[in-house]
Amino acid sequence: MTSVIAAIVGFVVGVVLIYWLLQQRTRKQQQAQATQTRKTIEQLENAHEARLRVVTESLRHDYDQQIQPPKPQVEEILPTTTPTSTPTEVDGAANQTAAQPPLDPTLEEPLLPPEPTPVTESLPTALTSEERPSSPEPTPVTESLEPGDATSAPVTLAAQITHWGNTGQVRVIPLLVRYGSHPESAIRTQVATALAQIAEKNRLRTGIPTVLPLLQKLSQDSNPMVRRQAVLTLGFLPSRQVLPLLQRALRDGSGGVVLAARTAIQTLKLKPIAKPAVAQTPVLRLDALKKFKA
Repeated sequence: MTSVIAAIVGFVVGVVLIYWLLQQRTRKQQQAQATQTRKTIEQLENAHEARLRVVTESLRHDYDQQIQPPKPQVEEILPTTTPTSTPTEVDGAANQTAAQPPLDPTLEEPLLPPEPTPVTESLPTALTSEERPSSPEPTPVTESLEPGDATSAPVTLAAQITHWGNTGQVRVIPLLVRYGSHPESAIRTQVATALAQIAEKNRLRTGIPTVLPLLQKLSQDSNPMVRRQAVLTLGFLPSRQVLPLLQRALRDGSGGVVLAARTAIQTLKLKPIAKPAVAQTPVLRLDALKKFKA
């Protein structure tokens, strides 16, 4: 009987010990899985941040290149110089002159030209030596781009649009809107950039009805660079009308446009949007109404 009890007690102790060991092993496995999951999440977050950093730097580099005005060619600035004779050519010409035999003095006299007759007396007094007209100096010719000149070169037009954006003046918005449908995608991108500069400086509350239709069209452009810049410009317009356009840009197929939409939304969060004014109806007091009827 005692042996049976001892066997039962030993069996129970063995079962408890096995259960405890299994619990310890399960706990260690769970801790290892949690550690591995945490490491995987950290790696994914670091990789995502690195990709976002690379995309942000690339977009910032492209934005800086679009803002900078085109540099003039060095060949157009430097004046053209006439080639001068080298010392070897001068020495060769001098040697050839020295090697020629002297001419006969008797042959030089017939070859001399006749002395010119003085014509000083026949000239009018207005053309004296002190009042002779000097040769006119060439005046530099500068080409100015008119706002309505649609046949100008793209480089000159891009420089003019950049200048308009740098001024930050609202009065140039109609000129920029005129070039919003330009066939060159670089010009359309430059227009959106200039509008962003003006909107950032002036908080376009009164010019939104003029700018918003153009930016809506550019945000659906076939070129992703144009769409990205137009979406960035929408972030500077303090209006609730830009929210549907930014929500549509979040579903764009280009990653740059999606990132620009997120940046524009963050910009709108930092700048409060003016609420539409609600017309208040006047409330007439009862006693005032009675006096009016009386």
